[in-house]
Amino acid sequence: MGNVNRNNISDKFNQYQVFNTSTGEELDGNVIVINPVEDQAALAALITYARVTSNAHSSI
Repeated sequence: MGNVNRNNISDKFNQYQVFNTSTGEELDGNVIVINPVEDQAALAALITYARVTSNAHSSI
């Protein structure tokens, strides 16, 4: 996984603007952007989230 420390983690924030596709408004708050096509850990995280979330729209 490599070395992770506070100095390089902060570089990962605020790299993307994320918009609500229904309203066109930029999302405010904590948003995570992951690529499950290229990252198997991201895919596993999405599957786990879908199994345990109470969000009916995102559950499986």
